[in-house]
Order: sequence, then structure tokens, then C-alpha cells
Amino acid sequence: MTEPHATRGVRVPSGSRDWLLPLADPRARPLRGGGIRVVGISEVRKGYDWSGPAATHLLLGTIEGTGFFEAAGERRTLAPGNLVLTPAGIPRRHATRAAHWKFLAIRLADEARWQHLHARGCHALPGHWLKRIIAPIEGMLAEHPLGGAVDAHTQTSQPGGENPLEYLASRYADRFALAGEEEGQETPHPDAFQLHATILRSQLEGMLAGRGGSEPAEAGDEGVALASLWVRVRERPRGPWDSADLASALGVSRASLYRMVRRRHGTSPGKVVEGLRMEEARRLLSESPHSIEVIADQVGYASAFSFSAAFKRSVGEPPSRFRTGSAARGEA
Repeated sequence: MTEPHATRGVRVPSGSRDWLLPLADPRARPLRGGGIRVVGISEVRKGYDWSGPAATHLLLGTIEGTGFFEAAGERRTLAPGNLVLTPAGIPRRHATRAAHWKFLAIRLADEARWQHLHARGCHALPGHWLKRIIAPIEGMLAEHPLGGAVDAHTQTSQPGGENPLEYLASRYADRFALAGEEEGQETPHPDAFQLHATILRSQLEGMLAGRGGSEPAEAGDEGVALASLWVRVRERPRGPWDSADLASALGVSRASLYRMVRRRHGTSPGKVVEGLRMEEARRLLSESPHSIEVIADQVGYASAFSFSAAFKRSVGEPPSRFRTGSAARGEA
């Protein structure tokens, strides 16, 4: 068998498509801050071939069809549900000889938090993990205007040709940043896109955490728990969602809840809930004909007065003026 590093380049047949997460979006900071550099779902045609040096750790899983993967002199067939991980530094190749192959690819930066992956070598991961990480990825794609499929550029490169990462950077620079970024504070009021990003990062950290790794699995579990809680608040903003209700939903004490939210968001649980309620209120004011009183009740306020005061404090203008402005902008 030809060694996977004998050729280097990209061959993407016409008719192939990519769905790449827009990691350049500021709300994707949980992923960039976690060393997650590229996340995408690709649907490729017969003749697809991707090979070259490995600057990043690669997580590769088959959603539909069949492909194969080569690394360290071994070839693995990737049938639906198969998921493999290859550490950085090992030349590799993945390709299809079938008519159709749909797969997930996640590239992790070769940095301290993922150093333990080197010791594991190329290995298979449990198939059910693939479903766990696809769900938040599809959620992020659905929440972003750049989330639609992009027709892949037809590209044939000879041995020694274009580096695969150069191919990505030259064609999809608006969607993700290959450069590193300092980990920053999460925004106090996460929207659905950021919630999915937090869930994805936490899932990956929990799945791939090593013994003695840079971040314990419990931290990832905390991120998943909080992200799931905020999804519930978004789905039912009327509540009730005081600190006791939030703590009960998580199965922790109120003191533990405050510590968790402070670590993750740098603010209080009440502020996060208010931000999520204001997000839903803006949507209702822009898209629905409901009165201010009805909207106030739908997002959990006892009166139109208390809602208006909270809305003005958060958004900077009264709800009636916001609705008028939305109509003028054609958002209603």
C-alpha cells in the first residue's frame, strides 16, 4: 500500500458540498478558545482525496456513505457511525472511492490542552459519540446566515501541490480563523448559536479528556449542564426562573448555581435569564402583532410597566419605540 504521505494535496470533485461552522463569528469564542480550529460537514463525490501533513489533530466520522482513512501505514474503512481520531504530526489521507460520502471533520489545534492526544495514536472512538457532537453542530449551522451548504471548488493538485489547510484558508476564510486566539470571557447573555457552541466544546472536552489532562471532565459537564439549562429558559421564557427554580432544574444548591454561572459567564443567573428574555422579547416585538402587555406576560414579567423598565434598561429604548424602529427597518 502506498504510504499516505507519498502524495500531498486536495482533490475535490464537482458536485461536492461543504457546511463549515462560521468560527469567525464572535459567538463561536467558546470553540476558538478551546483550540477548535475547523468544524465542518462535507458531502463529497467519487474521486475525493485529501492528503498531506498533519498540523492539527483530526476527528473524522462518517454520517452517510463510505470512505477510508490512512495514517501510520494503516487503512481504516469508515462506514456510517464510525469515528476516528488521529493526532497531529502523523501524515494522513482520507478519501472515497464510492459515489457518495458524507462525513464530519473537526480539527483541533496542536496545543497544550490537547497534548495528551499524541500518546493515544490513531484510534477509533465509540460510534454513539458521533450523534452527540453532530446535534450542536447542526444547531449552529441552522442559527447562522453562513450556515448553508457551499459548493466545493473543483480542485486537482499534483503531489507536492497545495497544502490542505491552505486550500481551506484560501476558500473559506470568512467562515473560520486558523490562527489561535486567547480564551476570553463568555458573553453574559448567550444566544442559541453560542449555546450550541458551548455544548459542542463541552462534549469534545468530555469525550477526549485525558487522565491528568488540562481540564477535568467535570468542567465540561458543567458547561453542558448550563447550556442545556439556558436552552430550557429560551424555550419557556415565562418561567418561573428565579434562582431557586434554576438551581432545582440543575439539581444543585443556589450557592453552587451562582458559582457555576459566575465561572462560565462572569455574571449572575438572573442577568443571564434577563438577557434571554430580552432576546425573545425583541423577536416578538419585531415579528408578532401582540400587545406590550401580552409580550410582557409571555416573557415572564408581571406587568407591562416592569417589562418596559427592564427592556429599556437592557436595550436602551422602550419596547414601543423598538417596535416602531423594527417596522421602519422592514423587520416586522
